[in-house]
Amino acid sequence: MYICSMSISFSKPNIREVQNLIQRELKDIPLEQLTIQAPEGFKIDPIYLSSEKQVSIPFSLDYRVVFQMTNPDLNAISTSNQALIKSLEQGQNGIILNFSHLNWNLTQLSDLFTDIRLDYIHTEFLNLSEVTERFISEFLQKYPHPLSWSHTALSAQVYCISDDQFVTESAKLIQSLNGKKAFIHLEMSGDYFRDIAKIRAFKTILFQHTKLEGYSPEYVIIGETGLKDKLVENKDNNILKLTTEAMAAMIGGCEGLWIKPHDNEVDSEFSQRIARNIFHLMQEEAYLHIVQDVSSGSYFIENYSEQMAREIYSHLV
Repeated sequence: MYICSMSISFSKPNIREVQNLIQRELKDIPLEQLTIQAPEGFKIDPIYLSSEKQVSIPFSLDYRVVFQMTNPDLNAISTSNQALIKSLEQGQNGIILNFSHLNWNLTQLSDLFTDIRLDYIHTEFLNLSEVTERFISEFLQKYPHPLSWSHTALSAQVYCISDDQFVTESAKLIQSLNGKKAFIHLEMSGDYFRDIAKIRAFKTILFQHTKLEGYSPEYVIIGETGLKDKLVENKDNNILKLTTEAMAAMIGGCEGLWIKPHDNEVDSEFSQRIARNIFHLMQEEAYLHIVQDVSSGSYFIENYSEQMAREIYSHLV
């Protein structure tokens, strides 16, 4: 029997060869038109053959959390409790509770969390009156099961970074945390690649700064879908936009997602179910939670992330 052995060697194309091949496919469209002008002022080329700096995006949790906001009713605590239990049974593992500055006592809080294990989920307590905050703190201190730093966050431990002022607000927050625990919401813009890059850049600078300062990083980064360009009359389109933003948040490296209702009906059971299903699509069908840094190795994303990180760093010094 005659076995023919062949050795084929491939040479890596240079940037000019790649550009010529792409231009041939684009035909009459100039390649330069694909250059991205970021809102922060820098430009991102459409094609890269390498990345000078490949960073490993850090994670505080080894799983993802899907948050939804609910407004517990002080006059219907049992109903609010059952609604929370139902949402948790349907796959939700994060709760944002809006107490609307009303006064809750210890008994009422105990009734609200009947049959709910706070050590199995992640909970934000927002818009607290002084009375409610005092009783929540007492409730958590006496909780019969151990709670880690990532299980709960009071209003003062929750921060939001808007998309419009992303760079300046990111730099300001990073400098002010000083090792404090934080649940940090990053508003998504709907610009797919920019959202991925800004999350990666923020986490890189945040964790490096924390390490240099000698603190233990206790941060949960939450991608929060925005309300821009989402008209109530275009509900089906809104679902697609929310899915795109959620995907960018997971690829970018968020530990949590807050997917807002596609019809702006916060207390609608159907809207909340659709939002949860978007997360389930990302996790149970796309398996984006299995690979921690999905975009690692994409020269385009890595260069975009580096440029964004440089913008944040320039506001730190």
